[in-house]
Amino acid sequence: MSSSVTAARTQAGTAPEQGGRFTGKAILQLLSLSFMSFALGMSQFLIVGMLPSVASGLKISPAVANQLTVWYAIGVCAGLALLPIARKVTARWFMFLMGALILLGNLLTFALGNWAAGAWGWLLFSRFIAGLPHGTFFGADSLLAPRLAPKGKEGQGLSIVVTGQTVANIIGVPVGAALAASIGWANVYLIIVAVAAVAMILAAATLPDLLIVDQNKQKKGVVVSAMRHAPFWVGLIAIYLGATGYFTWYNNVSSWATQDGHFTSGGFTALSTTWMLVVAGIGMFIGSTLSGRLVDKWSPARSTTFGLVWECVALLLVALLTPVLPGNAWLVYVLVFLATCSLFYVSGTPAQLVANDLTAAGLTGGVVFNLAVNAGNFTGTLISGPVEEASGTWGTAAWLGFGIALVSLVLFFYLIKNEDKNRATLVGEVEGGKID
Repeated sequence: MSSSVTAARTQAGTAPEQGGRFTGKAILQLLSLSFMSFALGMSQFLIVGMLPSVASGLKISPAVANQLTVWYAIGVCAGLALLPIARKVTARWFMFLMGALILLGNLLTFALGNWAAGAWGWLLFSRFIAGLPHGTFFGADSLLAPRLAPKGKEGQGLSIVVTGQTVANIIGVPVGAALAASIGWANVYLIIVAVAAVAMILAAATLPDLLIVDQNKQKKGVVVSAMRHAPFWVGLIAIYLGATGYFTWYNNVSSWATQDGHFTSGGFTALSTTWMLVVAGIGMFIGSTLSGRLVDKWSPARSTTFGLVWECVALLLVALLTPVLPGNAWLVYVLVFLATCSLFYVSGTPAQLVANDLTAAGLTGGVVFNLAVNAGNFTGTLISGPVEEASGTWGTAAWLGFGIALVSLVLFFYLIKNEDKNRATLVGEVEGGKID
């Protein structure tokens, strides 16, 4: 078992012995969190699949329409200010609150999206609200999910919750993108509203009445101590760059397929884009499932590095093969699958546990992780539009993403080398009384 998941269990309280097997109660509790993850995953990635429809409906360019993604990412970072609530409210009602925020933000997007001609600023604000619970949820989940899982399966427990995001990408995002053309893109957000409502009910009915953070086991000054050591900053930057590299290309995948792959000509229809998104979701599901298993067998930094190698190779192939897509449309599906398999290594379970290691676990690990990933989401989306407009191809964005991810990979090799002693040093300071 990795030091990260052991620390997560220690910080959140010791889970009962379950013989290394998932009980029905544990599965039900983890599924309740997975439903919440599904709602958040669909809320985050739906705009990726609907980007052409949103741009057409609002009569703006795809680059401008992607500001909706940018403001969602800003909301994710701002929402981390809600994390102190997790120290005061039980798991049951904290997750219920997260569901309520998801419902509110996406309900506002539905309403304002139908009047966006005079409410663009408010529409951006609705995505900001929708993003608020995202990082907060996954920050708290990094403690709660390992606690609910059986001993020795903590990484898999966390990946079950993250899998909700991947299922959203297999089902929710493609279905939403297909429906956008017939019912209007804003109306698709009603699906998320309904899923959020179900998630709220499940959270209230299944989660335990216990504090996510054990107040008696929290150490003051852990963050300050972590910031004194180079691995903290290397890890923060590495996770940020890994996410930036990925989202520089993926947040524009629909535009890439239709513009560079000419997906809407030569016999291809909007249905082709829908199937592309299904393939993307399958890739995320496989990658997420594998990452959860590898992190229990290897270590967080090694598992994340494996995913970063995968990401770099995939983005390099996208960049190299984009010029030949029009004559080989099947490559779109292959490249999307290869790239999406890497997503939940650097923005899922392994990297989240790396962040736990670098902060001696606790709620701070979730804060660091979500700040880094969503800052990367924000940066990648922000820089990709100008790059495409200057070059005339989204393949250039893939080149840029590859270069950024390569730097992240180099930094993770450093983290692997120092992984075992990073946390030992910090925990030693905590337990030795060097932290006030």
